[in-house]
Amino acid sequence: HGDAFARYCAAVPRLLPTWRKAATPPSVEVNVAVYRKAFIDAASFMLIFVLLKLLDALHAAGRLPTLLELW
Repeated sequence: HGDAFARYCAAVPRLLPTWRKAATPPSVEVNVAVYRKAFIDAASFMLIFVLLKLLDALHAAGRLPTLLELW
């Protein structure tokens, strides 16, 4: 791995992190398309959850018929 890995091993603790040495770059370049896709993925799961809760509430209120009874 060479010198870069040796420098990394010297700078990073083996077991517990040292927050005093943490460095944050002044700016970061991100790919907005990746974040947009991740947001849409997460929002779709939340939308499915909300729709299922809505269907459950409508069924409990008697607004939806029972189509299949398992037991």
